[in-house]
This record gives sequence, structure tokens and C-alpha cells, in this order.
Amino acid sequence: INRYGFNSDGHAAVEQRLKEMQKYYELFRPGRIVGLNVGKNKTSPHAVRDYVQGIESLGPYADYLVVNVSSPNTPGLRNLQNEKELRELLGAVVAARDKLPKREPINYIEQRQKRRDAHVWTLAYQFGIWPMEEDYDFRYTSFSRPALPPVLVKIAPDVSPETLQGVATVVRDTKVDGVIISNTTIRRDFGFEHENLQERGGLSGRPLKEMSTKVIADFYKLTNGEIPIVGVGGVSSGEDALEKIKAGASVVQLYTALAYGGPGFVTKVKRELASALQTSGYASAQEAIGADHHRISGAAAADAATATATGGGERGWFW
Repeated sequence: INRYGFNSDGHAAVEQRLKEMQKYYELFRPGRIVGLNVGKNKTSPHAVRDYVQGIESLGPYADYLVVNVSSPNTPGLRNLQNEKELRELLGAVVAARDKLPKREPINYIEQRQKRRDAHVWTLAYQFGIWPMEEDYDFRYTSFSRPALPPVLVKIAPDVSPETLQGVATVVRDTKVDGVIISNTTIRRDFGFEHENLQERGGLSGRPLKEMSTKVIADFYKLTNGEIPIVGVGGVSSGEDALEKIKAGASVVQLYTALAYGGPGFVTKVKRELASALQTSGYASAQEAIGADHHRISGAAAADAATATATGGGERGWFW
């Protein structure tokens, strides 16, 4: 259970950190992705203005933008998931994103050569912790980031079917690039007891897994797999990740498991996912996207999977 809220030193302080980090990433670690999670201030009477100012100030430093309307720790925030409020918010956010300066595609081959010429190496490489780093970076060279950062909206696992239908409609209408499902839950009726269970805040981890997976599946069906989904909530193994993917997720994100397992946990989950895919007869993760939905069949299934994995048309946002 966490109740962090949106603690921050403000736009100016964060912008300075992002500027410094950007220099580091350009020289030391090309190909890494930075996401910007934007919410409203707790006491602000102008929620839309808060989001737009965040996009305008910090959007140029982000590889993707998250419109968080689902944190349970900011009073009134989840009301922004309602169709009318969400339509106003996302329309303003997308308009602000579209006004950001367009970026040149990153050429990872040039960055790699620049680093070699400067004889700059990460500590991990120097000490042999990541001996395949150069080859790892090289895998990104066939991809380039989009000219403008994609916009994703992050929703709660506690949404009603009516609210989820409204979210699906608004996301399509406003041409948002994807949805993150889901944030933490305010539910506590999971059939177990704990001395801290009734504390206020958002509950994450294993109890959230089935809830978030169901919302992923429902959203995938509502949008016919046309909107990329980032699946998050209760993922602690490769098998858990595959469940999210089969429900409709194109990308899987870790939160609680990463906090307890550390950075190396990502590698563990990826290895387990590769094994689970092979055992289940999938040639790739892309092939497994939305596999639980039998009503899409034949060529339509292949088209839907491709559209989801690549974002399809104007919604392309995978690097």
C-alpha cells in the first residue's frame, strides 16, 4: 500500500534534472526510454491547466507522456476518468503535445560511434557487469523515436464497465496513442487479513493481478485491439507477463516486483517470459497479444495483433 501522491519540487527543478540526465543518456546510454508521468496538483482548482503546463514544460525531454487520472492518493483525480472530463482533458493534452518542438529521430549507430571515439564507457561495461552492452545498444539501430512523444492515459483497476466504455470512446476520438492498465486499487476485499490492510492508499502487488488483467481484456474487446495497452499490476514472473499479453497488452510494466526484486528482476522476468512463450507455442510476444480473445480469427487476428504491436497508422509509438 502506498500513498505517495504526486510529490515534486516543481517543473523548474524537474526540468533541470531532465536536462542533465538527457546529456548523460545521449553520451553514455543511447536507446534508453524516459517516460513522463503527469498529474494535477492536490489543491489545484484547474486540473486541465496543470496537465497542459506539465506537457509544455517537460514534454520536450520525454520519450512518452503519461496522463495519470487514476492515482487514489490525490482527491478528486479519478473523477477525470468520467467521459466528459476525460474528453476535455485529453483534447487539451494532445493539443499541447502537438505544439511541442518536433525531434529528429535518434541515430543509435552515430551515438554508438561517438561514444567509442570519445573512449567513454559505463562503469558496468568497464567492470564486465554488462559485457554485451554494445551489442545490446546495437539492437535499437533499426528503430527511431517518433517526432513527438506519444500520449498514454493511465486508468484505475476499479473502473465500472460504463466508465471503461467512456474511456475507450474518448481515447479513440482524441487519438490518444495508448492506455496504461492499471494503477493501484482502493479495494480491500481480497479474502485475506493483514494488520495494515485497511490503511489508506493504493494497493499493488499480487492481489491486483487478476483485477488489472480483467480490465485489460475488457478494454481490448471494447477497442477491438486497436489501441496499444501497457499492462501493469501484480506482474512478478514471466508467466504473469504472458497473461497480460494474452489478455491484450502490447507492453508489460513492473512496479511492486521491481521495488522488492531490484533492477535484476527485469532480466529474470524476460527470461521466464521467453520460456513461457516457447512452451505455449508462440514464436514471439507479438504473436501472443490478445490471444485470449477468440472472436477475432484468421486474418483479422493477425491484423489486430500487428496494429496493436505497432500502434497502427497515426498511433505508431513503439521504438
